Amino acid sequence: MSFFLLSLLAGLCLHRLVSLFQPTRIELDSRARIVKLGRRIVIEIESGAYLALKVTIATLALVGFIIFAVVLNAQFVHPANGFPYRFVDALSGPRMASIVFGGLVGILLGNLLNRVLTNEADYKFTATDRLEFVLIFVLFLLGIGGEEIVRSSAQRINKISVGTTTEISFADTAPKSSRLSAEQPGGALQTTQGGKGTGGGSAGLGKLYDIGSVGDQPNIERDWEFIVVLARHEQEQAPAHAPDISRVSFDVLSPVASCLSRISRLYGDDAFVEEQLIKVTHALRELMAGEPRDHVRQLLAGTVRSVVQYDNARSDDFKTMAAQLKPELDQRTSCDRLTARGYDAAPALTDESLERFRNSNAKYPYFAMSYASVMAARRRYEAAAITMDAWIREHYYPPKTAEEKWYRLRAQITQAIFLDEWIRERGAAASSPLRKYHIDNLRDIVDGMRNFSVISEISRKNSQYDWSFGIFGASESGDDGTCEVPALPKPVANSSGTVGASQTITPDDLKPDEATNRLKSIYNTYLSSEKDHVDHSLKHPIEKVRSGALIEDEIAKLMRVSLKCISYTAPGQRRMRAEHIERYVRSELNMLETTSGLKSRDEIAKKIRESRQLLTLAFQIIDKQVKEAKSDIESGPIQNHIAAPQVLEVYETLLATQAQLQSYSERDVAN
Repeated sequence: MSFFLLSLLAGLCLHRLVSLFQPTRIELDSRARIVKLGRRIVIEIESGAYLALKVTIATLALVGFIIFAVVLNAQFVHPANGFPYRFVDALSGPRMASIVFGGLVGILLGNLLNRVLTNEADYKFTATDRLEFVLIFVLFLLGIGGEEIVRSSAQRINKISVGTTTEISFADTAPKSSRLSAEQPGGALQTTQGGKGTGGGSAGLGKLYDIGSVGDQPNIERDWEFIVVLARHEQEQAPAHAPDISRVSFDVLSPVASCLSRISRLYGDDAFVEEQLIKVTHALRELMAGEPRDHVRQLLAGTVRSVVQYDNARSDDFKTMAAQLKPELDQRTSCDRLTARGYDAAPALTDESLERFRNSNAKYPYFAMSYASVMAARRRYEAAAITMDAWIREHYYPPKTAEEKWYRLRAQITQAIFLDEWIRERGAAASSPLRKYHIDNLRDIVDGMRNFSVISEISRKNSQYDWSFGIFGASESGDDGTCEVPALPKPVANSSGTVGASQTITPDDLKPDEATNRLKSIYNTYLSSEKDHVDHSLKHPIEKVRSGALIEDEIAKLMRVSLKCISYTAPGQRRMRAEHIERYVRSELNMLETTSGLKSRDEIAKKIRESRQLLTLAFQIIDKQVKEAKSDIESGPIQNHIAAPQVLEVYETLLATQAQLQSYSERDVAN
């Protein structure tokens, strides 16, 4: 009722404001319009100016009333932090009808009082006056009479009795459930390495392996391939060849990381793993500080010997346990390179190789990535995050070329992986500032990816995903078909008219199919970064309120993007689609929680019904994978239970979101 009365007073004020500029007499001559306001004020206005003045005043009055209505409708439900909803949300809220009707009643009442009070005492009501009486009465009923009477009457009804035996009660039969924790399980950022591996293990050891891996293409060579294709689409000269970082990553750090991952996975011998990682930490720190190379070489060579001795002592056990694991251990958890016949770490640990690895940090992020990976593997996430932050701040800001942009992105992606694992490990105890830093870093990654014209063009050309709601629930379409990728441009010639510089493989050798495959891998990271940005934004207690509308726009655009352009297989594609749906539903729930005061009961019920149908669709999409993963876990050893596949994390996240939706429905809709 207060909304109606306040808007009625505003309508009276609006009418009075307009009445002040209403002339009592108008005299015309050939040059000007003379307007007399009351008895004393005489205004002379040029021809046409009076009409413009009236239109301007009326427009400003209307705009002022709209602003007043928005403020009046939103101020009582506005959250403590930020602006979570759009301007149109306040305009379309359920209380807006009362505000509009109140304003109309105020204007009509002001007009009626103005005529009655300014005329003689024997003034007689006309047909127009009677019509205004009727309109005021009807609008009053519409504004507060009907809505408030029905609502107040319904609230007073506790039960309905029919006869002496039948009774219908409207009292709560169960206590309202509370909101669930905002922290939910979630997969780590899926990188351009293809999102391989399971949900267990250390992100630090995994990244240390990726930098110089052999079974999987290493980051060092893979980044060069990405830069070549991105530079082509940006009409820039491509780098001549992959950087020569030295063999330290390829022949020492990567194989040690994969073998330690195996030891940790099979035996959980983290004490031994920590012991070896401490030696690697000292070696990398001394190498960066310029300490004598002999001690650095001694530390790294000693780590290799210790790991090889551990493997040789338990080689039979390794084979027996590895055969029981599903999925089987691969190159990411293998000691084969270290124990291979003829393996020798000495060539990779020469003074020249170590110095080249150290000096590479001036241009490339791999030394910093290696040290941060070791620290993350030791659960020293502060050191890992600070190390990567220091390299990011000191290099390529602002980035100019495709090469600089990508190396900066590679460092930010690596940092995001460690921050994600750190936040997940801390759970609900993760501080808001830490999560905010991670959110900002993910936003920089998304924006950096989007700044590549080819990535933006792929998103634009492949936004055909759609979903609909029917009798049998939600249905989808658009993830099948062929990815539309912009045509590969011709290479840019250098000043001498030749392509590139003296190089073994020129950019002319880049085939369209190879370029497309590389772009798909990059696109994986782009979509995963955007998905994770939405995820952590919705888990931040302030950002999810302050930026609720922006988050909703971001996930709505992401939902429209078809997944036919990612390099994952069909199971990976379905898993990512389920993740997108979960983020979308959680964003819808977040908007309902922050703007429920601006929405009608029917609108809220519709949103909840559609969200339930979408969650059901997500469960159906990954149902087969979940059953297979559960079967593998139940039939395998304890290692399979610990290192759960990522699809099970997605499944658990969907269950948590479904419980949140049910909790909101029971408390804010049913009651």
